[in-house]
Amino acid sequence: MQPMPMFDVRNILFAHDSAGMIPSQYAGLFNHGPRRLSNEQLLFLIHVFLCAGRPRALSDCLEGHAQDVPGVSFFHPTQQWHDQIIWLRRGVAQLPSMPVVNWKCFDACRLVVGLGDANDFNDCDIGFRCERRRHFVLAPDLEEDFVVTQAQPTRALVSPRFLSTVVNNWPPEGYERADLIHDSIRRHCEDLLRILEAHTNLASALVKAGPVVCDQHDPCCVELIARWYETIQLAFEDLTFHALCLRIACDNMSYFRLSDIFSHTKGDRIVSGYKCGPLVRVENVANFPSTFFDAYGGIDAAEKDTEKVRTDQLQSSCSQALQNSIVVPVVRRSLQRAQLHESSYEHLQAALAKGDHFCFQPCNPNNHCEDGVIFLCKENYSRGQREWTVLLVSNERFGGHSDPAMREAATGPRHVVDEWRGNVAHMPADFQDSDGNTHHLQYARILITVDPVVESKFDVTATEDNEVEDTTTTSVSEEGSLFAEANAAYIYMLRTNTRDEIESKVRNWALHPPPQCDLAELSPPAGRFPPKDAIGRAKMLVGTMQHHHNLSMEAGSEETSPPSKGKHGRVVAEYCMDLDTISKWCPTVGVFVGNLARIRQLGIGRHGN
Repeated sequence: MQPMPMFDVRNILFAHDSAGMIPSQYAGLFNHGPRRLSNEQLLFLIHVFLCAGRPRALSDCLEGHAQDVPGVSFFHPTQQWHDQIIWLRRGVAQLPSMPVVNWKCFDACRLVVGLGDANDFNDCDIGFRCERRRHFVLAPDLEEDFVVTQAQPTRALVSPRFLSTVVNNWPPEGYERADLIHDSIRRHCEDLLRILEAHTNLASALVKAGPVVCDQHDPCCVELIARWYETIQLAFEDLTFHALCLRIACDNMSYFRLSDIFSHTKGDRIVSGYKCGPLVRVENVANFPSTFFDAYGGIDAAEKDTEKVRTDQLQSSCSQALQNSIVVPVVRRSLQRAQLHESSYEHLQAALAKGDHFCFQPCNPNNHCEDGVIFLCKENYSRGQREWTVLLVSNERFGGHSDPAMREAATGPRHVVDEWRGNVAHMPADFQDSDGNTHHLQYARILITVDPVVESKFDVTATEDNEVEDTTTTSVSEEGSLFAEANAAYIYMLRTNTRDEIESKVRNWALHPPPQCDLAELSPPAGRFPPKDAIGRAKMLVGTMQHHHNLSMEAGSEETSPPSKGKHGRVVAEYCMDLDTISKWCPTVGVFVGNLARIRQLGIGRHGN
């Protein structure tokens, strides 16, 4: 069993630096806080991080880099090194000949997200339950893909190959309720695998391209490295969200056990009272809770297309060697152009009508939304009126106080908890589905940080009743009211008989300033259209919709009642968890993202970050 420090890039460098095994140009990188790393230093850190937990690979890495000459030569890893790295193992393992049933795959997923409650290697634990738990972990061909980090209960770090073996051996789904639940678990495991492979491939490509990426002054190298730094935020958001979804999907077979995954809890605990069913992944929900941002979907998608053109031009200007070595993608989730009758609001209506738990990641480029959303349906509800608890997941943004001591000493809006509590949008208390039924929503907000937040800081600014209106300042409450009005205006547009006409107008004024708007009252300044900030967009939408409503009233073509904004939903709980806590229940995600975050924090002084 390997202790967790064997996987922490800081501990690895401290230990080997003390033993005089680190080349001078790489020595003491973590001793003095954030700095401006050279490309060679960054690639060395990535190489060490990938070798974590594999002593032989780490030894080869350090021996190879001992011959590095700054600006002249850089160690290039071999394919043999690639095969030794747990993060880079791919393919599907050959399992024992005994049949694979879905419960064996289910138990393997439970192990990945820390739901096992026993020692999987205890010989005294015999029987069918024991056999199915051990099916994957004791498979000879998976010996190099599974690292135990805790024995009782068993916790483990697994490779992409382990996850791929589970996904590819999952029996085909049936039509029973249990089969649908198992299929949803398989899909969440596949999502986690896909994201993990993408980011490990990217890190590996950077290391392999070392000799052609090390030029500190080449604009292409500078751009590629800067873009890789940005992908760390996306890895932080995606991997933690998919780990949480897999945990909830597995746990929902019995009851939710979420208390041990959080560092701090304020308010109610989400444990029981929820229906047993699949956690369904919903696509194409671009915005929530501020669904009115869909009105700007066309211009946002066009902006993304422009950015892609710029990226392609940059790539074509790079040397052929660099083009062949690595292509770092632009950091954006897929964003589709606005389509008639395909809004985020309507996708949510359809999901609510089905009655299954569901989840999604908004892809708003302004990030005026949560990083992840999970709807949990309560078990007991009146006919036509379901009740839901909505988990709103927000990740800490890189670029603030990276030093834990400085961050804990910070006061006011600079502290990560204060920023999170001050970033509350309008959260609707009621939602009508596509069948006309009303759903009542309550909310639990989750903050995920890189470093631990002391309990006193999390509790000191928390309110006793956790009402939305009381957890924000007066100015934020006014903004929340504006967002509620903008949401109501947009929903009103979606429901009206003249919807197609209005949606066409929405696209037009999103691209060009409408003459009826008072440009002096918009935020930001009138020179930039459409506004990028949430307040400016909300004001523009409300003003334009009111103008359209007035014209419709004069023409007698529309009802005279204006749209009414809905009530704010109640926040019943606030939770906080950090990467150290995540490492205890999902070592795979906690360790991988944690090391990326440490490297990102160390290099925070470069590229304006």
